[in-house]
Parts: sequence; structure tokens; C-alpha cells
Amino acid sequence: MQWQASAAVWSEITVGQIVAQDIRKAEILKSMGIDFCCGGKKKLKDVCAEKELDLEQVKAALSVAPATGGADKNDYVNWSASFLVDYIYNQHHLYYYNNLPLINELLNKVAGKHGDRNPELLRLHRYFGQLQQELNEHFLKEEQVLFPAIKQLSAAAGKGSVAQGAISLNAPIGVMEADHEMAGELLESMASITNNFTPPPGACNSYALLFAKLKDLRDDLHMHVHLENNILFPKALALQEQTLVSAHL
Repeated sequence: MQWQASAAVWSEITVGQIVAQDIRKAEILKSMGIDFCCGGKKKLKDVCAEKELDLEQVKAALSVAPATGGADKNDYVNWSASFLVDYIYNQHHLYYYNNLPLINELLNKVAGKHGDRNPELLRLHRYFGQLQQELNEHFLKEEQVLFPAIKQLSAAAGKGSVAQGAISLNAPIGVMEADHEMAGELLESMASITNNFTPPPGACNSYALLFAKLKDLRDDLHMHVHLENNILFPKALALQEQTLVSAHL
């Protein structure tokens, strides 16, 4: 890609833009401890400075295309905002809803049985309860307010008309991004106290399955937040600007 070869672009590109251009770069950034979802608006050079990483080495790693095996082939950047809304709901919201009962069942069982010997499980139980409350409220706001508003704007833009009665997206998107930050902090705390969701030696099957499910949920939420913060929300705000311009023509 051309932006990889341009020194000027490298100096200004954000972490989120890198992953939006090529989703395979997410694994490279992840291996370096760089947050590409909640921290996606930060410039790569600033993140490297914060984490004391050599910028040139990071750029070199990102400039080498990863192996194609298992790569995500979806062209998220070129999808419409309306299609992205449907995809995020079907792929990520439903994933959360479908896995939540089993995670709660396992967490209650494992924390109840092993919490006295492994007190971090009691903290994990508390953190996940907070995360669950945050996400339940967050998804409801998206599904009832933000997503319908984005689809309304998308439909109006497709017809070259003005979205009558559409709400301003700036405040809702700001709330969603703040929610993402809070969820990210809770996930980081959960990963920290569990050695990145690594079960202890000799852990029972329920213990191991719980940690595997939590790790999968963490990874799914990272992709979910990336799609919203770095792709959907900028598209939605651009649609809003487009309809405002149309309204004044």
C-alpha cells in the first residue's frame, strides 16, 4: 500500500488507520502491546514514544505483509455504514449475547469452587459483572438510538436527500467511545489478574474453558470496537456532514 512507503504519511498515521487499511496488521500491533481499538486515534509515532518502542522497527514489521493464511478478507473500509451496522450487530452483538449465559455459568461455578484458593477469581467475577453491565447498557443504546440513526442517514445519503428528523450523531458517538474506553480498562484488568487468561497448572476443564471463553470474548470485543471507532463512526460523521451540506444547497 502506498501509505506504507510514504514517510510523510507514516509520521501522521494513526494506529486505527493502519488496521483499517489492512486488518492483518492488528496481530502485529497486538504482539507489541499496541491498542488498535480504544487507542486507535493515537498516532503511531506517539504510541511508540509512550511505550518506548523503536518507531523504525515497528514500521519495518508493519511493512512486511503477514502470511495470508487465516487473514480476514472482509473489506470493511469500503462497506457502507448501513451494511457495517448490520454486520456489527450480527457478528459481534449476537456473539456476546450467545456466549454470555455460558460464561456466567462457568464463572459462577469456578469462582465458587476455587475462589478461596485463587482469590483473583473473585476479582475476576466482580470485573466481569461490571463489564457485563456496561456492555448490556452500551449495546442497548447502540441498537435503539445510534444504529437506527446511522441507517437513516445512510438511506438519505443514498437517495441524495436530507434525513428528516435525524438526530445529531456527535454526542451519541462521544458516549459510545467513552463506553469503549471503560470496557477496555475492565478487559485489561481482567487480563492482568489472570496472566492473559492463562489457567493455572492442573486447572479443571471448567476453569480452562472459562478462560478460553473470556479470551475469545476479549478478542471479539477488540475487533468490535475497532470497527466502530475507526471505521463506522468516521463514516457516520461523514454522512452527517454530507446531509448537512445537502440541506443547505
